[in-house]
Formats: sequence, C-alpha cells, structure tokens
Amino acid sequence: MLTCPKCNKKQSETEAVVTRKPLFAGGYHMVARCHLCNAFIKNLPHSEGSDKLYFGKYKGKFMCEVADTDKRYLEWLLSQDIKETLKAKIRDAIAKSEAKNKQEKINLNV
Repeated sequence: MLTCPKCNKKQSETEAVVTRKPLFAGGYHMVARCHLCNAFIKNLPHSEGSDKLYFGKYKGKFMCEVADTDKRYLEWLLSQDIKETLKAKIRDAIAKSEAKNKQEKINLNV
C-alpha cells in the first residue's frame, strides 16, 4: 500500500500512476505517482526479468531474452571485467532460462 505524501490518499501500486523515468546513463526508474494529485510517491523496484543490457552486441535487449537466444554470449560476458552486480544478474538470467527450458522439455514429454 502506498500513501501520497501530499494528499495522504492510500492507494495500491495498481491504482498509482506508474511511469518509466529515463536515466542519464541509460536504463530507467519505475516511478509511482498519486493518481489524484500526481505527487511523487516513490521509485518502485523493477519486475523480474526486466534487466537490460546497455552495451555491446545486445544493447537494449532483456538479459532473459539473450539467455534464451544466445547463452554463450552471456557466458562470455561473465569472463569479462564487469561489475559483480551485473555478473549476478547475468547468472540469474541464465539459470532462469535453463529452468524454463527444462520445464518445457518436461511438458513436451507428458
């Protein structure tokens, strides 16, 4: 539940006006605003799988999408000099892709 600091109206994240605020260095923040007075409430966490690559061959693509189509690229990227937080997101995208592929194979065999 979100509370507007200006009008004190309580509202759920689905009632609030949620927009993407672009960042200078690329990417964006998800911003919640009051649906009555349009006051800023807070930045919201990104949904699962919303991490994008902002450089390289797949610039602008979601990591989960790249993991499904070119896992070897992400594995190569893990060997490069990049931030550990980005490496963790890449590993997570690969793991989710592998789990999804495994589940799809199981569903085909049923």
